[in-house]
Amino acid sequence: MAGVAEAPEEYGAYGKPVDPRYEFWACLALKHTPGIGPRTWKRLLEAHGSAWQAVSQVQTWEERRLATARVVQGFRDALWRPQAEEEWRQAAEGGRHVLLWSHPRYPQRLRQIADPPLFLYYVGDLTLLDSICVAVVGARKCSDYGRSMAVRLAGGLARCGVAVVSGMAYGIDRHAHLAALQEVGSSIAVLGAGLDSGYPAGNTDVRQQLEVRGLVLSELAPRAVPEPHQFPLRNRIVSGLSLAVVVAEASERSGGLITAARALEQNREVMAVPGQADWPSYVGCLRLINDGARAVATAEDVLRELAPHLTEQVAHAARVATAFVPASVSASAPASVSASSASGRPRVPSLPAPTTAPAPVPATAPVPGLALPPDLEDDERNVWEVLPEQGTRHIDDVCQLLGWEAGRVSRALVGLELAGAARQLPGMRYVRGDGS
Repeated sequence: MAGVAEAPEEYGAYGKPVDPRYEFWACLALKHTPGIGPRTWKRLLEAHGSAWQAVSQVQTWEERRLATARVVQGFRDALWRPQAEEEWRQAAEGGRHVLLWSHPRYPQRLRQIADPPLFLYYVGDLTLLDSICVAVVGARKCSDYGRSMAVRLAGGLARCGVAVVSGMAYGIDRHAHLAALQEVGSSIAVLGAGLDSGYPAGNTDVRQQLEVRGLVLSELAPRAVPEPHQFPLRNRIVSGLSLAVVVAEASERSGGLITAARALEQNREVMAVPGQADWPSYVGCLRLINDGARAVATAEDVLRELAPHLTEQVAHAARVATAFVPASVSASAPASVSASSASGRPRVPSLPAPTTAPAPVPATAPVPGLALPPDLEDDERNVWEVLPEQGTRHIDDVCQLLGWEAGRVSRALVGLELAGAARQLPGMRYVRGDGS
């Protein structure tokens, strides 16, 4: 199991070294205690600095007005244990990685909302969370015009280095992800189901690309199936990660309006594509604009509106990216879950706290002398040739060496990764793969 990255002093209690297995188990206990929801667990985490410290001091919750007597009793009675053990088992069997609230890479903007997730399961490049993020959302059943605007906005933003956030639904979400994945900014998907649920089945191609060169997130148990109430909860994370939410197309009852409403609650910017005044599929967008949302048609429009916020965001991203040194295999793997015990029950720690931390996991060295894989496209072959046998190369350096635009290089790298001929590391750096 990979350990967390060791945080510098400036992160205070958030970065206090805790065995990630115990911290994750404490998070599961809070998550599944009746009466504890996102607002309550935020109070507990802010008061104690970590879930483990919070559950270790449950006797103080009522006195400090962090939780009611009924909640405290429910926790003491371990009403949470069956569901916590089941979620632990799912995460362990799937080998899922977890970004904990107490980890310094947990996005500060998400930490600041009223109801942040305790943790996020993830697949992909976690360093994208350090990027400037903008959500592009809208109708599942989108028009040709809405589709073209989603591509124009998402592609333009990602070309400028912005990570485009969306919900991996059909329609606008799908096309926003695909457009952004072709550019340097890439894309982040937040699911309304578990990472192992296979939902939505029709977006498997998008999911595969996101795992290779983007990022997929979910706060739900790995095998959680989609339920209607989960999507509004998902939307708070989409908007919480983002500086702004751009609605590319929305009818009167579009789910994109829920994301816009959550964005306003979180003090985020809301923008919308106006569309035609008599198009039913743009009634929601026009309503947002009438209520004060900025009308936008290009990525430049969006960035112009965000200009006052960008300096602060860039400075924070630089602090997060450079201020701590990984204590284990990589900063992009804050925690993963170990397998079950021989008895078949999840190998879960009990309270109280452990006395020793796990040993760091050594990083795997690059394999020298890798052969050129067969059946590559010409672009893939050319990109493979400029990847070093030892060390890594940033995507911008590949573009410069070949004299190609970023989209062309990105497409070739995706093909190489799918063939096992290249691997993406944190920070958009690449190495040759072993062909597996």
